[in-house]
Amino acid sequence: MRIITPPPEPYWTDRIVMAYMEEAAEIHRCIPEVRVPGYHSVWPDTLKDDWERYYDMLHARRRRHYALPKQVDFMEEVMRWLRWLNVIEQRVIWARANNIPWKVIEHDFKSSKSTLWRHMSIGTGRLAGILNNNDPDGTYQEKLQRF
Repeated sequence: MRIITPPPEPYWTDRIVMAYMEEAAEIHRCIPEVRVPGYHSVWPDTLKDDWERYYDMLHARRRRHYALPKQVDFMEEVMRWLRWLNVIEQRVIWARANNIPWKVIEHDFKSSKSTLWRHMSIGTGRLAGILNNNDPDGTYQEKLQRF
């Protein structure tokens, strides 16, 4: 006679996925802005969204340090996860990871908070499901090497 046990608790949850997104957004804000042509920079060109620049202006974000190469690798890996989602889920999750207020996101998408929250929760749930499918015991987290 076999004993049926419940499946193991999945490692990846919505909160863990969102924490990773928030950390990637913080690292993204540490990357220097694109400069005027003619100046040399060894950093890859990244374009910031208008809302990210607006958020930095509101909170007087002046970076005294730049992201380390290991942090940039972590950010790129976490941002690759967004490719698994549709465009609306990508944008809502990334906006919330950057702590943009719901009112601003509502105005940007011309949608209600409950609809946007549903897109965010479905997106983070889908990411957690994919990560649990590929990495049920959380060894992928060790590979990311959080600094």
